[in-house]
Amino acid sequence: MNEITISDVRNFLDSINVKIDIYGMVFVNRQRCQETMRMLGISEKVAKNIIKDLDEKDFSKYFSDDIQWGCDLWAFGKDINGEEIYIKIGLGLPNRQAICISFHKADFPIHYPFKS
Repeated sequence: MNEITISDVRNFLDSINVKIDIYGMVFVNRQRCQETMRMLGISEKVAKNIIKDLDEKDFSKYFSDDIQWGCDLWAFGKDINGEEIYIKIGLGLPNRQAICISFHKADFPIHYPFKS
């Protein structure tokens, strides 16, 4: 994929939402993600619903065919309780759960190409 369009982001979000509904989502067991959820006072279920509510304005970056995770990864940002949260997700393997590999306070300001 050369340049990501709003349509590409919408298609990905539609696909991951269907996959989450069918197979669920796994949060990679990273201490940072768990600490952020504790800090925000949210559960994985709430975090999953935040992910399901992402839209194209929240999109930040696309990572093509990440070898470590076996799928393309998509980065988003979301303001949650006044904190900018960096979220990196992917469809995961076929017939398996979608994956969330990052759900933590942003280390740097996030660039949002489709936010006006």
